[in-house]
Amino acid sequence: MSRLGRRYSDYASWLDRRRKENGMEKDLPALMAAGYRTGSRTVVEAGGLPARVRPHVERGRRYPAECAR
Repeated sequence: MSRLGRRYSDYASWLDRRRKENGMEKDLPALMAAGYRTGSRTVVEAGGLPARVRPHVERGRRYPAECAR
């Protein structure tokens, strides 16, 4: 695995632990997108997806389906 791949893997593991510890929603990809947009600390402090980043996360969820067309 490349260094960059390892960093993302470590980040995903860290965020998944925080999600479980804080009883956040189960959608880890959505939490990762929110963390990318606003910062992981903000996501953890909000206990999930902050309202201001939900539109960003929804666009990210639609993107794969739009690319498949």
